[in-house]
Amino acid sequence: MSSGLGGTCAHDFLDGLISHASVQFAPHPGVLIRLYDFQFGTRGLSIMHLAFMDRVEKMTWVQTRHTNMQNFSYIVALPAPLFPTSSAEVVSAINSLHTYCASFASSEVVDLVQRIHAFALEEAGSAVWAPSDLPPFVYWVDGILESFRAAAVRDIAGGSSRRCVKDTQHRSRVVQQVARRPEQDAAQQRGSQRSSSERSQYLPQQNGRKLCLRSLSRRGCPGVVGASSQYIYPDRAHFTPTTLPEDARAFIQRQLGGLTLSFQRL
Repeated sequence: MSSGLGGTCAHDFLDGLISHASVQFAPHPGVLIRLYDFQFGTRGLSIMHLAFMDRVEKMTWVQTRHTNMQNFSYIVALPAPLFPTSSAEVVSAINSLHTYCASFASSEVVDLVQRIHAFALEEAGSAVWAPSDLPPFVYWVDGILESFRAAAVRDIAGGSSRRCVKDTQHRSRVVQQVARRPEQDAAQQRGSQRSSSERSQYLPQQNGRKLCLRSLSRRGCPGVVGASSQYIYPDRAHFTPTTLPEDARAFIQRQLGGLTLSFQRL
């Protein structure tokens, strides 16, 4: 939890989440109490419990009274998570977690989830992922979040805040680097189909950072929390180029849904 929420009664905090705009998923008490304690992985919580709901869908869900919305006990059973059938469902669920953490979590948690979200956009967001690839990817993400919690608990018990920060930074880098762990064969297939334009040395640059192609596309790129012009990876940036290489344009059309209207003149 963010340090700015210190002193808030747990019940009042959880009760306030039900109608909060940063909770973009079904606010089931069994999910909220476990999210409050970050109990992912073998503790029961999955990112797919945070499947995206818009404001109307969430309002309808609350009004149907699926469960006692005032019982935030750990004995409240978790509902079954959404089974992922598309990469869009996985990415939107991670985005729901990202939105929640941006409002309520510490900066270390926000940084980790932000990197997972960017990684998911690059990996699970690819159209070449088959439905059978998605459950292992979800399992892997849940495991990363569980490991983060375990390391944080050890840091608190050991009283070493410096080690916590260093370990957090290391775990964040791991999320970027371990791009082949879930479903090795599927990942290799994606790698063979990925366009070389992503690695093109001719991409436009600004202040030594190459252009983020996703930022020009219909799929979009959220950037960094509080700095939407900054890409999550240090070697990329968001800006409007004067020209766009043809191979980059083709990659955006093929993999990212095409250019947005505002960039089609390039």
